[in-house]
Amino acid sequence: MRIIVTGAGGFVGRHVLAELSEHDVVALDTDLRHIPDLRHVTKVEGDIQKLSSLVEAFKQGCDAVIHLATVPGGAAEAMQREPLNSKTRSTPNSGSTH
Repeated sequence: MRIIVTGAGGFVGRHVLAELSEHDVVALDTDLRHIPDLRHVTKVEGDIQKLSSLVEAFKQGCDAVIHLATVPGGAAEAMQREPLNSKTRSTPNSGSTH
């Protein structure tokens, strides 16, 4: 199974990557420094709000998306509406039907 994980460099994202060792995983994040080097993970640097980043992450297709991306650096707490807006604007780009 091919799974794309957005926000893969975050605290939860890193733990999710480790649990998905049985799968082919694409880790999409704006900062790849925090994504561990795992044999089953392909790292893609990009922003979920940019179509070019999503095209790169999805170029080989996928079976599932785990959408964990948010505003980086703890800014989500300071900007209560922006994380929701960011996810709702970028989720249609990912091809999600849910």
